[in-house]
Order: sequence, then C-alpha cells, then structure tokens
Amino acid sequence: MKQQPHELVTEVLENHLWIGLGVWREAFVVPFITGTVPAWSDACFSPIQWDSPPKCDGDQGWQVVCSAATDAEGWIYGTAFDHLQYERPGGRASKRVNDRVRSRLWRRVQQQQDYVAPQQQQQHQHQQQAQPRLSNPSTARQLGQSAAAAAGHMSSIGNALKLLATLPLFDPITGVSLQANTQALMSLAGFDASDVLLTAWDNDTFRPCHYVAVDRARQCLVLGVRGSLEVGDLETDITAAPLSFEFQGVAGWVHEGLLAAAAFVVANTVDALAEGSARHPGWPLVVAGHSLGGGVAALVTLLLQQPGAAPRSCSGVRCVCIGPAAVLSEELCAMCEQYITTVVVGADVIPRLSTYSVESLLLDLVNASISRRVTSQLAATTSRAAASTADALNSFTQGLSRLANQATNNVAAASSG
Repeated sequence: MKQQPHELVTEVLENHLWIGLGVWREAFVVPFITGTVPAWSDACFSPIQWDSPPKCDGDQGWQVVCSAATDAEGWIYGTAFDHLQYERPGGRASKRVNDRVRSRLWRRVQQQQDYVAPQQQQQHQHQQQAQPRLSNPSTARQLGQSAAAAAGHMSSIGNALKLLATLPLFDPITGVSLQANTQALMSLAGFDASDVLLTAWDNDTFRPCHYVAVDRARQCLVLGVRGSLEVGDLETDITAAPLSFEFQGVAGWVHEGLLAAAAFVVANTVDALAEGSARHPGWPLVVAGHSLGGGVAALVTLLLQQPGAAPRSCSGVRCVCIGPAAVLSEELCAMCEQYITTVVVGADVIPRLSTYSVESLLLDLVNASISRRVTSQLAATTSRAAASTADALNSFTQGLSRLANQATNNVAAASSG
C-alpha cells in the first residue's frame, strides 16, 4: 500500500432546448419519445442527479470547457442531440435557423491522495483508459471541416451571390467555428496541424484575420493575412487618410487604417514567428495576402524590415500581394521593390483605389451627371439672356440720353431767338 496522488476529473453535459423568441430552456426527458435528454447528463446522455448543479463558470470548481469548436460560452448547436457528435460544414459554434438544441461541457478537476495497492492501481489505470472522456474528439464533438473559401463561396461571383442568399439561414463567414477555419486553412494549403503555429480568426477594426504556419514543401515560414470579409475589415478599409511614413530614410505616405492593422499583426505574431524560426533556422519568411490582406502584408513586410523586428535566425522577409489595396505613395513603392511582389489581374479596381482616386471619381461623376449638365445649360442660357437684357437696357439708356440732349439743344435755340 502506498499513497498515490491523482486527479479526479468529472465531466458533465448541460443540455438546452430552443423554444423560440430568443429563449432557451433546460432540456427534459419525455417518456416513450426518443431523442429527448435530461438537462444534465453524461456523454451518453444518461441523466445525472445532483442537488446543486453549477450556476456559473467557476461555481463549486466547475469550469465551462470552451474551445475552437464552441462559441464563447462553450455551446455547440444542432437539430437534435444525437446529431451533435457528428461534424457538419462550418462547425457547430453558432445557431442556424433550424437548430433546436444546444449542449456544453462542464469539467471539474480535483486533486486527491488515496492509498492504492499496486494491483488496484493497475486496475484503476485500465479503467481510466477504457472510460470515454467527453473531451476526446471522438465523443466530444470535433466540429467543422470547411469555411467560406474551402466551401467555394468566394470562387466566383455566382457563388458569392449564393452566399448572400444563405445569410438569413446561416452566415458561413462569421457563423463558422474557429476550428472550421483552421481545418479549411490546412486543407487548402496542405499544412499539417503541427505546422500551424498561430491562427487569429477573431475579426475587428484594425485587426484582420491572419495565421502563421510552416511550409515544409517550400522550406519557408508563412504569415498570411485574410482579405475583406467582415464589418471590421470594411471599417479598416475606409480609414484611408494618408499618413506620413518613413522607410530607410525615404519619406512618403501610407494608408492609415492598414498601417494600424499591420502594426497589430506584427505585434500578435512575434512569438509564433520566433517559434517557427527557432524550429527551422535559416528559413525565410513569406508574407502573403489578398485585397486588404495584400495591403496589410506589404506594410507588415516594411515593418519587419526595421532593425530587430524580424527573428534573428530568419534569412529574410519577402512579400507576395495578390490584388492588394493601394497603401504606399510612389516614392515608397520604389524603395520596396526588392521586398514585395504584387500581382494584379486585368482591370482589378481594388489596387487602383485610394483617397485621391475616389475623390477624383466622385468629381468626374458629378461633372458627368445629368443634373450638372442641366445646371450648366441653365446657367449658360441665363447668362445669354442677362447679356441680351443688358444690351437692350444699354441701348434704351443711350436713346434716352440722345433725346435729352436734343431737347436741351432745342430749348437753348428757342431762348436765343
């Protein structure tokens, strides 16, 4: 017999039913009706009886288990409880219009000291291994396999219109789980899970979605920045005032909102880039992005060119921008040619947009408008009419003057005779 410390892990499920009008209530079992579950259960939805279930996160040592597969409160959603164990495109981290149930995992870890005989210890370990854990992906709902790009929503204008049509039912951009976005990244880029060092899918103003990964096939580190898809991206786009910026002694102008976004990306990826560079010393860093992401990637590259900004063991920083937003003035563009490669397809409008081009476009539209032409014609007509009226008044005034002079002369002649 010896004293054996161990952790006692207890896990339970909290189950809710959707009753409409934004209201959820605790689930309950209806006799003789399959698919109904109790409010609190184990992994197999068998009821758990207790006097005082946890009321909030941290109550009685219980913690809600949140992950990339759940929403911020730990919930996953489905049309039926027995469907929650299966994956679905986009994951289960948000409620869709036909979802009627939700469930979340609670866990409590307790440290215990027990006297356990060696034979009992082996038996206990075997029982621990045989017992299914709710946190295991096979029993705890590993969710989602695709996101907007992986599902093909952004591959054509037609698919983008289909995406807009589905928004009332499910938003495949903001409604997918974080896990689904990461799985889509691995599927599209061919990364292994161990090679994805950082993912940041929570979008906000000046905080674009981005990731850091190891590309073993090309022997480089990759920092990717997503383009505009959410409201936060649009707010970053329109904060477009020119901001003074200096790079390697050359002064110029940059896009204010995208520079703020680039500064956030650089700060958020410091540890991940250091880890990747330590794993693979001498490998270069490739920064890539499309649209807004391309503009941010270009500015990230400029920031990382500053002394001490990039990891020391990184052999260099290069950037590939696909259809990027216009972010640099001409003199700065010339300075970064050796670092940045830009790809623009045909007459893509995004790389040609800037504060100046938008203002010029608005002026051209105003000048070309029907109202401006009508106003100009009215002004010209009014001007001609005013000139004619002025000429007539001038002639009339001159006639009166001549008559007055003649009358004066006649009076003078009569007086002298």
